[in-house]
Amino acid sequence: MSKNTITCLTAFHRHELMDRAPGQSHDEPMQVTESKRNVVETCVSSVVVPCSSRKSKLSAPGLKAGSVTAGRQATVARRWQEKLHAATPTSPARDLYLGTSLKRALRVSQDLEVPTWIISAGLGLVGSAKAVPSYDLTLAPGAKASISDRVNDVFIPSEWWTELQNGPYACDLTDISGDDSRGRVLICLTKPYAQMIGPALAQLPAALLERLRIFGPGIAAHLPTIVCSRVMLYDQRLDLISPGIQLDAGARALEHFASLIRDVLPTDPSDDQRLIDQALAPLSRPKPVARVRMDDMELRAHIAPWAAEGLSVQGALRRLRDNSHISCEQRRFQRLYDEVRG
Repeated sequence: MSKNTITCLTAFHRHELMDRAPGQSHDEPMQVTESKRNVVETCVSSVVVPCSSRKSKLSAPGLKAGSVTAGRQATVARRWQEKLHAATPTSPARDLYLGTSLKRALRVSQDLEVPTWIISAGLGLVGSAKAVPSYDLTLAPGAKASISDRVNDVFIPSEWWTELQNGPYACDLTDISGDDSRGRVLICLTKPYAQMIGPALAQLPAALLERLRIFGPGIAAHLPTIVCSRVMLYDQRLDLISPGIQLDAGARALEHFASLIRDVLPTDPSDDQRLIDQALAPLSRPKPVARVRMDDMELRAHIAPWAAEGLSVQGALRRLRDNSHISCEQRRFQRLYDEVRG
């Protein structure tokens, strides 16, 4: 199916549910309840996206997870907060992070003229315009900048988030409501970030929780039950509409969904899921590609030339899978690619 056909189908299904009033039966005729301008202003209130490990500036010498003395989680959190208080902001958050997911989220926000909020594992929830310091910290165990590895007892991501939210750069989670208290709040998550922020999302006021639309493959299993009903489901057919790597699938889904509901007033999550299902219905699921596996030494040798030519992590992983037909999990690939890049 051509890209033009997909675009036409998307537009058709978007208008099929346009302007349905809350509680209106699917059998009743459509009614235009507001002007198109007001619909666009109300369809989305804000966009929320995780941070990325790739940054535009080197981390401050003192803002590296590896420099935090190991201890109990509460102690490690306090020591990290002390470092944050002593740090100097260097740039707006939107300019610090270089990940493709953030870039997609910023495009959506700019198009809809709504704010972007960034879920940072090192800073908490920050507005995209907030001046922040550069740092080197990840939740992933085994990574050079792993904060969880600095914790002697069991690391609990949700408790780490609670501590971060008391920091000097964090905003209250309810700020994601935006200026319009009626529009959807679009959130893309990865599994580690779902584990970190999920319990906090579950504690949001009911009216705000109702407006959440969450995107990310496999994240429902890592969210509290009350939040799971806000997860919008996509499958491999998303790759036919918006190609990319699995790591940014949540952002790709969010971006596609935003195009579907640009002129659709918020109703029930089931209506929004129906829009997605209708947009995907004409597409056939891609056939699985058989890929081989390599050990770390073989993979380093294979990807070293790509690092030398300056290929991005996302571009290299896509080339590995699509051209070389080699299988590698994203986090493992990120670690090995960082190693060969030095």
